Amino acid sequence: MNYRPMLSKNLKNKFQQARYYAPAAPKPADRDALLEKADGLVKGELTLTRRGSVHRFDADRAFDYLDYNPFDNRELHENIQLYSLADLAMLRDAWFLTEKRQYLARAAEMLSSYCRWYGGGARGSVGMIKDYSEGEVFVHPWDNWTLPRRLGFTTDFLTFLQKTDLDTELVVDAMKLILEDERELVRRRDFYGGNAAPQLYGPGADLAAVFWEFRDAQYWLNTMVAGITSVSTDIYPDGSQCDFSTSYNEAYVIWIDELLRRIRTFSSPLKLNLPDEVARRYEKLIDWQLNTRKPNGLDVRFNDNGGGQDPQWYGRLAGEAFNFFGRDDLRWFASGGREGRAPAHTSYPPTSEADNYSGICVMRSGWDRNACFLAVDFGPFGSGHGHPDYGSFILHAYGADFIEDGGCGAYGTDAHASYSVKPWAHSTVAVDGIYQTKESRPPLGKPVPRCWVTSQDFDCAWGTYGFGPVDAKLSGISHSRTIFFAKPDLFIVVDRISGTGSHTVRSKLQFAPDVKVNAAAGQVTATASNGAALMLERVSDSTEPRVVTGQKEPYWDGWVSKTYDRFISPAPALVWESRMGLPVTQITVLYPRPAKSKAELHAELVKNGASDGLLLKVISGQRIREFTIGSSEDGANCSCRTPAY
Repeated sequence: MNYRPMLSKNLKNKFQQARYYAPAAPKPADRDALLEKADGLVKGELTLTRRGSVHRFDADRAFDYLDYNPFDNRELHENIQLYSLADLAMLRDAWFLTEKRQYLARAAEMLSSYCRWYGGGARGSVGMIKDYSEGEVFVHPWDNWTLPRRLGFTTDFLTFLQKTDLDTELVVDAMKLILEDERELVRRRDFYGGNAAPQLYGPGADLAAVFWEFRDAQYWLNTMVAGITSVSTDIYPDGSQCDFSTSYNEAYVIWIDELLRRIRTFSSPLKLNLPDEVARRYEKLIDWQLNTRKPNGLDVRFNDNGGGQDPQWYGRLAGEAFNFFGRDDLRWFASGGREGRAPAHTSYPPTSEADNYSGICVMRSGWDRNACFLAVDFGPFGSGHGHPDYGSFILHAYGADFIEDGGCGAYGTDAHASYSVKPWAHSTVAVDGIYQTKESRPPLGKPVPRCWVTSQDFDCAWGTYGFGPVDAKLSGISHSRTIFFAKPDLFIVVDRISGTGSHTVRSKLQFAPDVKVNAAAGQVTATASNGAALMLERVSDSTEPRVVTGQKEPYWDGWVSKTYDRFISPAPALVWESRMGLPVTQITVLYPRPAKSKAELHAELVKNGASDGLLLKVISGQRIREFTIGSSEDGANCSCRTPAY
């Protein structure tokens, strides 16, 4: 019997019935960018996305991976792009959008070349693995971290069967490659750990759900899920995880949505079974993820966070999982607020007494898209993906990003090395040119010391960073920051720089790229592209701020990485810098307003007592409020009242 045509026919029927992979119509700009890259491949140019360099080949002959020498390129992520077959998925999307056969032809060449080569050199190098249990491994660059990614992209390639016939020999070769890869990935069951486990074993579980007809499919699924869930112990009791990055942490749960959708789409009889304890950890992580997201659904940009996911990712975290966990609040997130119910609390952690392992506190006026939102990091330095950003915060209001984190440029680029992981990418304080390092942070794996109070009327978060461990010359000098949120629309940032002597103090606020900053006469107005505005006033500080945008000397400053890419965008930053005697207290009042609002802001220090604290009077719009700010580093000493004038 000639099994090859039968295999091709059966696969074609399978994918035509599922209709799973056809891409949704992208926005015109996204479509143009996709087709531009796909056209480049057709013309003989393959762009290496991390560095921006171009690998050129003869467009008139078949693409051959052997034309690219992976040993000449030490950038891991370029090899991942090439040898995980990521460009197949791009060509497949271009084919579905245009039905131009040129995209199908180039993709077939790439997969054919890969099948031929991988059957020899790279497959042989896999045998050079010494001992998984000791973490000792040498694999050819064509195989480094690409094995599980190939499973997804090769399967994507087979979805061309939905619209056209492929060469039967190529279909068989691709299926053989899939089977070999899946079996090899199962053999590596205990090799990957941390956030790599769900990212790299997830495709193996998905493939088992797609090709459930294979005899070993249930074993594959069980093995892959066991590999993923083995690292759920990395999730702390509050739902955070040691990287303290929303984009890395979501890898721990997003695979659930993907796997359940594939089981449903391909009518798979396979089941996902999670131990109760593991399921509870994932629920807590979903809580942490959803509660720390901005009102527009995007994640906060602390630590190594790409930040480029569309808001639909917000729903996918709940997605299929709301049925899995049976919770109305997850149904609310998954449906965009149309079904279920919003969380009972607004700010997070939900209570003043709740343990907080990440140290990230969220102040929120409500759950609508125009809510005022501030997130601040008073936690440990993330394990492997942390940034020196203690006390840095993000402010979003009325649908606009105002104060933003510098983000995370692509690994291996100047943007990442010179900016993303440097303290000047964040809204922090420096003394005598000395910035933060990872020292002086709370210990990893334990709840941070109490730094949070929340109530119906206000939120307050605080923390202290000591400069002594960074530079012995600054022994005894520390920066304490308290952020007070008078709900629903007023934020007060109190910075105390403790110590003695005369020192140069530099404080910074980093704004989003689309914000225009006007600093004049002691008051600052930042206006977003949607017309919303942030009014800012610095109290009891005569230092005039300066606006820094796109600076590279004496160091990079005034940039934001919009997505995980080699490019970063110039973005205005406000900088106050002057020499002053310590101790000193700096107060910044932040008042976000919707578009076309004519409300004004005025703040004045009524009393400045070194021993009994401060009394601050704020007139914002039609409201007059007085704030008592205690002299200690405990932000809980803050209070607010409306005076009877």
